[in-house]
Amino acid sequence: MPALLADVILAALPAAAILLYMARAGKAGASGRSGAAPAGRVGARPAGFVLRAATLGFLAIIPAGGAELGLSALFPWASGTEAGLGARLVSAFAIVALVEEATKLLAARMILAGKRGLGGRTGSIVCAICVGAGFAFGESVLYALRGSAVLVLRAFSAAPAHALFSGIAGCFLGSSLFDRGRKGAWAAGLACAVALHGLYDLLVGSPGYAPLAILVLLASWIALRRAFGIALKKDAADRNIPSYQSACSPIV
Repeated sequence: MPALLADVILAALPAAAILLYMARAGKAGASGRSGAAPAGRVGARPAGFVLRAATLGFLAIIPAGGAELGLSALFPWASGTEAGLGARLVSAFAIVALVEEATKLLAARMILAGKRGLGGRTGSIVCAICVGAGFAFGESVLYALRGSAVLVLRAFSAAPAHALFSGIAGCFLGSSLFDRGRKGAWAAGLACAVALHGLYDLLVGSPGYAPLAILVLLASWIALRRAFGIALKKDAADRNIPSYQSACSPIV
């Protein structure tokens, strides 16, 4: 029991580090500006906003896991060590990536429902990243039974991957909520997240190609960093978003 508790705590560390980084970045951006968010805000948003997103992301592992189990049962040929390239493509993109990214995006949209003015485009990105961090924690808890070595590996790979892919989807979600004529942009964000997630999983599961997955994470980080900068500028110029809600520094 103590060993399992230690593994659960270890599983929580990557998500906690991501949330702490987000909080520090937000507070740095809010300091020194007129009308900045008061103490206790995270990313110029209420701390509860971030915690709810992470919690819902954690809980999202339940429907996502159920859907993946159901699809795996329907398409047993798509899994297994002897599966061919076509089967592994179906597993990586259609069974795992599509289900997980769609579930996380839906969770982010649920958090943002009725609260579109809570942080603008950047708020959507922050929300999606926190959902991804919570989801990664939930997934790591399931892996805890395999031992701490797996959790250490996930801390440097799967945990940031979930946050990055969700963040990219969040960029498009924010655009669909705040940019005129872009209501369907969330679908493009989901497609991007699925493509990156599927490619990442395919490389990780292919002997000899796993190190290339780092390039997927690097490309995702660069894309998210650029998109967040654009969102910051749009939020600052948007009169419908109060200045304290756009008082946020780049997160990456």
